Amino acid sequence: MKIRLAIIILMILTLSATLLAQAQDQIKLPPVHRQTLDNGLQVVVVEHPEVPVVTFMLVVKSGGMQDPAGKAGLANLTANLLRQGTQTKTATQISEEIDFIGGFLGAGADYDYLSASCTVLKKYSDTGLDLLSEVVLNPVFTEE
Repeated sequence: MKIRLAIIILMILTLSATLLAQAQDQIKLPPVHRQTLDNGLQVVVVEHPEVPVVTFMLVVKSGGMQDPAGKAGLANLTANLLRQGTQTKTATQISEEIDFIGGFLGAGADYDYLSASCTVLKKYSDTGLDLLSEVVLNPVFTEE
């Protein structure tokens, strides 16, 4: 099945309660940088350098609306299974790696898209991106 992927890598960094309180009537969001790669994938970056957290998100333009007839929920099931093991890591290894660095790694599906994301401290961005790539590119869907 051919699916055109749209990658959105977001560096969404949480605004603290103090910043929100100061912004009361006016919230200034950081600039959004967009680039389309040679393969057609879109990369979107939003930087907020004063916050030590980074979020990477992959969004695929295919969700529940693409579920085959009689297989409602397939996109959601697929998203939920992404952390259940890959070609090189077990579900336990994936969980231990993300937990060790205090990060989040998850996936979900909506009507028109499927997404997988990872949030970690900036100093662990390489590890977070590696784990996100691993579960998206090398999932193993075992019978059980």
